[in-house]
Amino acid sequence: RTPDKWAALNQAALLCEVYGFYARAEPLYVRVLQSRERVLGVDHPDTAASATALGLMLQRQGRLHEAEPLLRRALQSGDLVLGSEHPETLAAVANLAALLQEQGKLRDAEPLARTALRGRERALGPNHR
Repeated sequence: RTPDKWAALNQAALLCEVYGFYARAEPLYVRVLQSRERVLGVDHPDTAASATALGLMLQRQGRLHEAEPLLRRALQSGDLVLGSEHPETLAAVANLAALLQEQGKLRDAEPLARTALRGRERALGPNHR
């Protein structure tokens, strides 16, 4: 089954990434992303999750300009399919805000960070830790 195969490939990529084997993890993440795009479509939540995983790994490596379009795409898909208040969409907002902050794009990062905070406060309450 294809979803089982994707899960196994994704798990292998994650293990490689955790151990710092980024060169081994990247093609696995790319393979899962491309397969999900082809089978599920570019805006499917699982495809967005694959874009996020690859984008975050690139960010951890300091490959910020390569990570940005992936994280933007994940946010756009989440907003379109899940809605702006969905927890996965709010996580995508926070991910992009953190990346933009790391790039020094503070004017772009701040409104996203505020949006993520407001959404989480609405969902969890202002005193949630």
